[in-house]
Amino acid sequence: ERKRSPLGEIDEATQPLPRFTMGLYRDIRESQFVVIFMTSFWLMIVLEYYIPMLLLLPLALVPGVGVDWYRTLTGAYDVYWGRHACLAVPFSWCGARIYITDFDLLMRFKARGNGLMLATHCSRVDWLLAVYVGMVGTQTRVGFIAEVTTALMPIIGWSRYLLGDILLQRAFHKDRPRILANIQAFHKSKVERVLFLAPEGTIADPGLDDEYVANCAEFMKKEKREPMTHLLTPRYKGMSAFVTHAPDNVCSCTMSFVTDHGEVNASTGKIEGGVKCSKGLTDPGRIIPDLHSVFKGGLKCFVKIHTLELHSDAKLVEQGQELDEAGAKKIRQQLIEDQVTKDEWMRVFDETGKYPGIATGRDWDLFPTLHVRMNAILAAHTWLTMAFGSWVFGVSHGCFALWMGYAVLATFALHGVSHKVGQWTSDGRSRESLVGETAIKAFLSVAFGRSMNQGGKKEEPAKETKKGK
Repeated sequence: ERKRSPLGEIDEATQPLPRFTMGLYRDIRESQFVVIFMTSFWLMIVLEYYIPMLLLLPLALVPGVGVDWYRTLTGAYDVYWGRHACLAVPFSWCGARIYITDFDLLMRFKARGNGLMLATHCSRVDWLLAVYVGMVGTQTRVGFIAEVTTALMPIIGWSRYLLGDILLQRAFHKDRPRILANIQAFHKSKVERVLFLAPEGTIADPGLDDEYVANCAEFMKKEKREPMTHLLTPRYKGMSAFVTHAPDNVCSCTMSFVTDHGEVNASTGKIEGGVKCSKGLTDPGRIIPDLHSVFKGGLKCFVKIHTLELHSDAKLVEQGQELDEAGAKKIRQQLIEDQVTKDEWMRVFDETGKYPGIATGRDWDLFPTLHVRMNAILAAHTWLTMAFGSWVFGVSHGCFALWMGYAVLATFALHGVSHKVGQWTSDGRSRESLVGETAIKAFLSVAFGRSMNQGGKKEEPAKETKKGK
């Protein structure tokens, strides 16, 4: 089979292993034991990534210019070095792959500097794929909009907070000033970035969020539209503030996921084999991929990308202010229209294994996997961490490497136990958008009655929940 890549034609035909050998390998490789170990090993790499950011933190305390310096230096470190080391395991070792319908459009979008990328939210690893998108081609800094509990997640959550991601409480009167202040601060610092966000604002797990799904359907009926089958309604209130970041550079992405090594049919462009995850909202077969899905191996994301023109006011944008009520209503309708279109595309993908407009395998662009660059930086970064650690603690490189091995084993035990306990005390699902999230969200749910989704807000009676839309 031949697949088209932005870097040219790549022949990926290989001699397959005997069926028994391949089956035995996959049984071991995809076992929960190996997945937990790979997750723990990767977390150690992310901890290594976090160390330089921590060492540079005193810069942020310098009056006047400290925060700008810190954002500039840590941004450069993240873009040109750190994230390459972090993504070697998911993409080079575990085979995560991204297919897109128009690679050139994405490259043009990135080349324009500041941008807004609006994506569907059918996985817990959208952010990981977005970071990789920032690495390929033009090196682009990627920022995220996430729930405020992200900052509580060990290591990865802390690093995202330090990098200046926008963390929301899901209360617009509180979030609005935070959004505008963050955007204005980055503009003032002249630090360009692509902001990645999901207008849906939450994930719908089948059987758990049925009430919320019903509320979304009711909302669409009030808009005199058919309820969507695969996507939730967009949360539009914050968009009048977000659009001030890059009103003239917005793209929209529809993302469908396939696990278990699905492949593109070269003749038809259809995805064959594997397990389609992004099914209808009420389909019990709907799967929400998370980090464990990545480290199990063979996760693939299929993206349909298009540009989107959102209403904006140049004068207000220049002043760092959001739109008036009339302008906000225009954006609201534009977001709903875009969401309806993406819902239709996802429904077609679910039914046919490809998006509208895909005729052959050549209509897909396969993202290149930067094996050499990522693994070389990972090896160098690990060696530098060992050298620094052995100097700080006054031990040999070998001794410090042994300590790192013990740390991985300790993380393996802690994560393995806490993850299982989190599943047992909740609904049995894995929610690892960040390592440890399954356990932390289960604790918040049991101890404080917080929702497992929807930003961890308190669970409310049905009649009150409907007001949220």
